[in-house]
Amino acid sequence: MRPVDDMLKNAQGRVRFHMPGHKGTLDPYDMTELASTDDLYCAEGALREAERRIAKSAGAGDAILLTGGATAGNLTMLLYASTRYRTVDVPRTAHVSAVSGLILGDMEVGKSDAVFVTRPDYCGHACELPKAKFLMVDEAHGAHFNWWSEPQNAGRLGADLWVQSAHKTLPCLTGGAWLFMKDASLYPHLLHLLRMVMTSSPPFPILRSLDNARAFMDENGADALNSTVKLCDAFRERVNLLDGLFSPRMDDPTRLVVNVTGRGLTGFHAVSLLHEMGIDAEMGDAENVVFIATVCDKAESFDLLVSALSRLPFGNDALISVSPAYGIPRMRPRRAALSPIESIPLSRARGRIAARAAGLYPPGSAWLMPGDEITPEAIDALLSAEKAGAGLFGLPGGEISVVSE
Repeated sequence: MRPVDDMLKNAQGRVRFHMPGHKGTLDPYDMTELASTDDLYCAEGALREAERRIAKSAGAGDAILLTGGATAGNLTMLLYASTRYRTVDVPRTAHVSAVSGLILGDMEVGKSDAVFVTRPDYCGHACELPKAKFLMVDEAHGAHFNWWSEPQNAGRLGADLWVQSAHKTLPCLTGGAWLFMKDASLYPHLLHLLRMVMTSSPPFPILRSLDNARAFMDENGADALNSTVKLCDAFRERVNLLDGLFSPRMDDPTRLVVNVTGRGLTGFHAVSLLHEMGIDAEMGDAENVVFIATVCDKAESFDLLVSALSRLPFGNDALISVSPAYGIPRMRPRRAALSPIESIPLSRARGRIAARAAGLYPPGSAWLMPGDEITPEAIDALLSAEKAGAGLFGLPGGEISVVSE
């Protein structure tokens, strides 16, 4: 059953004197809240049924559909945590959206009964979840975990709240995600908080694709994932026969990681070379190229990828380690982020207080957070990463926003 799809199909054939302005000419399913549709923030029909169905698929107490990606879910989780805690335990590896959540909730990072973790990471590592009184998990890259037994999703491992980006690993439009809760009684409060951080006009095409992705996986997910894993395992076997390349099996077997250092290349350089061959990777780092495989990939795509990897040249890149170095917390993140600011070259920012997050993107974790004293180690690490070919965020034109003195 696909309740959102059915609802939107049944709402067609009417004269549209309402939003959106294209009146269905761009997409007939791009509609607004009407008597014949539903309202995400007061869902009583098809959208509420879609939430109940994905909650069942994920083993959750309840769920909320998101059109603002995992970012909207992370902000909502942390806003909820801020109603109960003044500090939260957030590793520096968290996505930058978690930093925004700390700012909105006026929380600090520290020892706390409230813990926020990321699982899996970009490379497909699925760590064990910590024991915590209140556990939040950014499971953006693990939406497909709902339909297999190992690795299990965060909820089945004890998370209180967790977020998944359906658009990252399932057949869903960009922006489609889910916020899950173990305790169904939290639904009204979380919906109230979500409305503060996500559009008041959530697009129906994304909502439709979320429910269609759920329905597809409910009907075909186990078999589709099994086929995808077989293709991924075969890919790794073929790559490991190529000189200078190595592809290990990750905790998430659908995540493909290829180490290219044996060819004298950095992952950053290899991504550029593959792009020239018509292959777009998810990301590169100092040593690896990361590819996201999903149930939508075909055998032919894997063949083309193996062929491109086989044609990577043997280079002489400076193979350096790109390791994070962090600032030192000196000010509450909210105070720093909302203070008067000025922009200065990163190279001259030693000792200043960062007013915005900065780091590598992807993966999007903040090496500098608002409120951090900018250390020479952090400056050197960011500049070295950029020189190696990494993409940076929070440093437009090589400048960083700092709290005005």
